[in-house]
Amino acid sequence: MAMLLSALRVFTGLINAKRMEDQQQDAVLHVIYLLTRFPPAVRAVHTLMNGKSPRPCEQAALAQAVYQVLKDIVPMPLVKSDTGRIFEGARLLFGLILEKAKHLKLAESVRLPYISSLKIFDLRNTFTMEPIFSAVQTPFGLVEAGYYEALQDGGVLYWKSGEVPLSALPLENRTNRITLLCGGMVPQVTVFDLNSLNSMPQYPDKGDVDPVTMSREYDLSFKTPCLSGPRPSTSKSPKCLDSLETIKITFAYSLLPQMLELKLLTM
Repeated sequence: MAMLLSALRVFTGLINAKRMEDQQQDAVLHVIYLLTRFPPAVRAVHTLMNGKSPRPCEQAALAQAVYQVLKDIVPMPLVKSDTGRIFEGARLLFGLILEKAKHLKLAESVRLPYISSLKIFDLRNTFTMEPIFSAVQTPFGLVEAGYYEALQDGGVLYWKSGEVPLSALPLENRTNRITLLCGGMVPQVTVFDLNSLNSMPQYPDKGDVDPVTMSREYDLSFKTPCLSGPRPSTSKSPKCLDSLETIKITFAYSLLPQMLELKLLTM
């Protein structure tokens, strides 16, 4: 686990929005999606890119996705058949992701598919700015159902000033589902919209991992230059880490309960 955290700390510093352009960030997300096929892991990396601390469910998504990828590509003799040492290949895996993303290009006129498909939903009451549990759509935005009822004729917040009470509009099923899943605990949530992603122009590989990463490069026992690449992700002295922005990327060992929250990540 320490190997994962140290490698992820350097990886996060390299893909941060302050150091990497949007086009490169989108390519990194694309390679991660090709390797993991796990949208919550893509969303977690996007959270780190923006300099934010991932929530426990996001930590679980990223840790488990990286573990499964490494479990398939790390030769067991190298770790003496000890599955507890799987994360020792994290540094080379992140180096592979950076190296491959560097060579992925889109036409300048094409929208960035991954960054454009990660949409932020504001789940706060328009008037009180508190997180919503049961949403009602109004002309002014989302409000809590109880707050909406209080503003109706006869409600505790209704003023007899001759004004028409607050009216309700049809609420999108997706918004309603997200607010219910968040349970009134999250003010904003980022959703990875796969339908939007599939409707946009894609990278030349067309979603196939083979053209991006050859099977030989998967085997970390070769330790080819492609894995570490000409990137400064091969090693970092401890004093260099002080300049990196502090982001909470600690992971709990018992992550299974957090997987219950992953339903809202694959809308």
